[in-house]
Amino acid sequence: RYGDCKDKSLLLASILNAGGIEAHLVLLNTDLKDKINDFIPSATLFNHMTVVANVNGKQVYIDATMSNQRGKGIDLYYPPYHEGLVLKPGNNALTKIEETKKGKIVCEEKFTITDEHSPVKFKVTTAYTLNQADETRDQIASTGMAKMEKNYLDYYSKTYSKIEASDSIIVKDNEEKNELTTIENYTIKDFFKRDSTNSKYTADFYADDISRQLLNINGQIKTPVSVSYPYDMDFTTNIILPYGWDIANDHYAINRNSYKFSLDKTVSDYTLSLRYQFAYLKDYIPLNELSEFKEDVKNLKNDKLSFSFYYIPDIKKVPFQLNKLLVVVTILVIAVFIYGGIRVFRADTRDTEFNTIDNSFPPALGGWLIVLIIVLIANPLGVIKDLVEDDFYSVSKWNLLTTGIDSVTNRSLLIFEIIGKILLACLSVFCLILVFKKRDIAPRFLKIYFLSVGAFLFLDYILNAFLKGNFTTDQVGRIVERIIVAAIWTYYINISTRVRQTFVIPYPNLT
Repeated sequence: RYGDCKDKSLLLASILNAGGIEAHLVLLNTDLKDKINDFIPSATLFNHMTVVANVNGKQVYIDATMSNQRGKGIDLYYPPYHEGLVLKPGNNALTKIEETKKGKIVCEEKFTITDEHSPVKFKVTTAYTLNQADETRDQIASTGMAKMEKNYLDYYSKTYSKIEASDSIIVKDNEEKNELTTIENYTIKDFFKRDSTNSKYTADFYADDISRQLLNINGQIKTPVSVSYPYDMDFTTNIILPYGWDIANDHYAINRNSYKFSLDKTVSDYTLSLRYQFAYLKDYIPLNELSEFKEDVKNLKNDKLSFSFYYIPDIKKVPFQLNKLLVVVTILVIAVFIYGGIRVFRADTRDTEFNTIDNSFPPALGGWLIVLIIVLIANPLGVIKDLVEDDFYSVSKWNLLTTGIDSVTNRSLLIFEIIGKILLACLSVFCLILVFKKRDIAPRFLKIYFLSVGAFLFLDYILNAFLKGNFTTDQVGRIVERIIVAAIWTYYINISTRVRQTFVIPYPNLT
């Protein structure tokens, strides 16, 4: 039950010929390949033997030493030996051997992240075709499933120390098409690394399968370099993050004579996909391409094959760092409002000359106007409280929004909320001044203020709901409450005799 390539090839050729299929032995060199013709003819030049069969007029090459090979008889994978000597009467020259279709590896890693504390679900689905399926199938047969599962787990343990297999490896083998698929399922505890100083949770990813195929070229090498040909890998890492992503789609590609590489970063809903594709197009890197290959390998290993991200789930635990940009925006908004407020306050509103004949006219502030004053005082204080407690001016809150669906949208929304809150606070103070001055324009701006509060809350809710998916019933209740309050105060201002008698002083007030 043992034989080398000559024994197995001779047995296969004998079986085929006995079955009426013309078959011949083929001598070749697995190292020299198509360079064998550069040497003087010699029996020692050959180190391997295969078979060629004539099947319905088609020349089919078979390597009988390939164990556990599957697929249809005329579509078997045959290594790229390039040239061989077919042993048949009258033949005294090497025969060029056309390459068969090469196999491929398509691997998908899927990381499902619930939060920073829960174990991460890690699923790996790998599809092998043709020669890659043959090699994997042979590895499973010779190693055994139990040993293979342990080897896989040990491999991932080098990166994730607290990884555990959540199920046995599933193997699906389509022997007719020579396609083999393995499915692995794991759970990873303590997936994130936490920085105690800024409460950042970080995670790193690396396309190690491709990296292992990239040779580190020594500067002293002065000859072509052999590579793992044929090799064709399609490697995708899918990361599902419940907080969404702010990463823009990106594409990067390298196309050389001997190899090619591409990287595509795409975001769909809450999934970030990192797709790496790498293939060798020749079995060696020519001498004149070594320096370029060396630079490409350095670039890929140091940058393109790695990916890291961070997020901050609890911003209140992060040391405060002032966001100077938003402070400048706030100062500009207040300055513009003060300038506009002064202009409005000093606009001439006298229709007739106003004289205070009676010291009791206009009447003193009282009744429900006292409640109104309290409301106007409470609003700026409430705005300041919200801005401080929710860390609106924290760099961490600004950066926290970069892990949202879209950084530009989220940061714009943050700026919108700050500007809206500051404007409402300024408008409240302006109305308070008008009330104490008993200005004739006070009723109009009081109604504008209350309507603006409701409009701002409604618009803020709509933007959060549609841009960030934040639908909260509490926010709806608050909007309804403010609309009711605005309606009550507007009604009071319109019908109140005290309001009509109190706010009568024009500008300028000539007494």
